[in-house]
Amino acid sequence: MKKFLFKNKKAFTLIELLVVISVIGILAALSFPALNSAIKRGQMTKTLSNQRQIQLATQTMTLEYATQSSGSYWTYKDGVVMTLTEFTDELIVGQYLTQRDATILFSAPEVPATIPASSEDSIAYKIFAVNNNTPNSTPFLITKNWENGQLSKEAVPYGNFGFVYTKKDGSSAIGTATQAGNEDILGAAISDLPPTLQ
Repeated sequence: MKKFLFKNKKAFTLIELLVVISVIGILAALSFPALNSAIKRGQMTKTLSNQRQIQLATQTMTLEYATQSSGSYWTYKDGVVMTLTEFTDELIVGQYLTQRDATILFSAPEVPATIPASSEDSIAYKIFAVNNNTPNSTPFLITKNWENGQLSKEAVPYGNFGFVYTKKDGSSAIGTATQAGNEDILGAAISDLPPTLQ
């Protein structure tokens, strides 16, 4: 009977395999926070783009209504601040946004929009009451996790990771938690900001 002996077999030992697997596990664990941060930044960039589209639609509505002398300017109608429902209706009825587009644009991660918006909970942003006389550096849209210059860890859409804002002039940016109360970033003191649409 012939015996097969494997004297020079090249194989990994159990210890070597365990070391390699544990190193891979440690590297994977270290990469998850960076991956999460990259995902959040990507979501915030999409939100920034969405806010900019809302600002452009509102500016277009304002310019068109100004040529018709209809009395609707930014978030005002006949000199009175519109409600959220009236504002979103103006954008849709005037065909500046479709219902589907408005639902997408007014949404953010964990905050699906309901259009026409009936309350602040219906959309992902706070919308400030601005008109033609409001300085261009005034915020127009800001994510709901921003509240009076502070970010809340539990607040959606981005907790204390950061906030997204768009000013009346169309300039948009992603702000960090340390910038939330910065007057230079917001364009005005928090106490001087206009009220938000209700």
